Amino acid sequence: MYAKPPAFVRSPRGARLRYCSSYQVGLMVLLSSMGLIALSVHTTFSHVRALASETKLVPECILSGKVTTCTCDVTKTVAEGKAQAAILSQTNNGIKLECKSGLECAPKGLSQTVCTAEDESLSACSVALHTLLADNQKNVTWTDCAQREIPAASTCKTLSVPQDNFPFIDERFAVGCADGNNSNQKICKVAVTVTARPSVTEGQTVRCAYGANSNQSRQSVTLSPSKNNFTLVCGEKGEVLPKKYDQAYCPAELKGDQEACDGNYKSILPGYEEQWWEKRDEGKSYTLSIPADKFPKEQSKIVVGCQQKTQQTESKVTGEGVSGPTLCAVDVTIEAGASPSLSAVSSRISLMLLGSGIAAAATQGI
Repeated sequence: MYAKPPAFVRSPRGARLRYCSSYQVGLMVLLSSMGLIALSVHTTFSHVRALASETKLVPECILSGKVTTCTCDVTKTVAEGKAQAAILSQTNNGIKLECKSGLECAPKGLSQTVCTAEDESLSACSVALHTLLADNQKNVTWTDCAQREIPAASTCKTLSVPQDNFPFIDERFAVGCADGNNSNQKICKVAVTVTARPSVTEGQTVRCAYGANSNQSRQSVTLSPSKNNFTLVCGEKGEVLPKKYDQAYCPAELKGDQEACDGNYKSILPGYEEQWWEKRDEGKSYTLSIPADKFPKEQSKIVVGCQQKTQQTESKVTGEGVSGPTLCAVDVTIEAGASPSLSAVSSRISLMLLGSGIAAAATQGI
């Protein structure tokens, strides 16, 4: 008449304990799973809310003269084909940032600090502007635009990079405009590329740079008994090529990361010694000096150069206007020296002329 009690009622005490323990474990697993699901849902919705709380605006950048003006305005859309980034060069070395419709320049108090090129929030920026420029010039800063240049309800900053402060490698940073609305912040990011200066030859000195457009032409110098040395400046951003520059020379092209070339210096300079090369400034520059009486009988040519340091190349992020570092190659022409016989004849002629002059002077004196 009555249903039998569950098996565990009639089971021994140990069996009941095992059942209860299993039940408790199962309950704990179930509750933990529910907690993880709730946490996942909460995280997902938090992420969605975070995305919804930011409105990305797109800048409009227009080059006029030597200045690129980048404008951020919440009331306007960018016309198709308009640039959304700025490129600074020695030719176009100025940028103006206009933040309209209540937006303010970012990072806050824009002056000597900018953001990394990858920073999308423009809020936690700590890159010192002068570290991206040559000669570490701290006086190159963003300044307020002239009052007559500031549109109504706008903030405006301008930056001008002097010719001598352009870097030796391509650099990138970000600035922009933002508002203070925490519930729906508007952010307008402007990516800025500072293009490297070109490699140059100044007399008997070659200064190498490594930007994408720094080495559109090769550098060249000529050594002669009257100009018997030249200096190759790789700088703190570069390293010499070939790496064993004083042991063998490159007869033609340079390739990156060359340990050594196969040209035997003594085949073109019979009296060559490694000491003719001098490393200076802790490896930032290298000077080759050939003794005037050691020039070859025939004209010869060697190729040396510099490349951007490997660790900097690997960490460098390319972007708009930047296609990667380039190699700085230098063609060094070594002129033939005067032959020994010709030198002897020249010396004898000089002595004869000197003797004739002395004799003439003595005769006139009598």
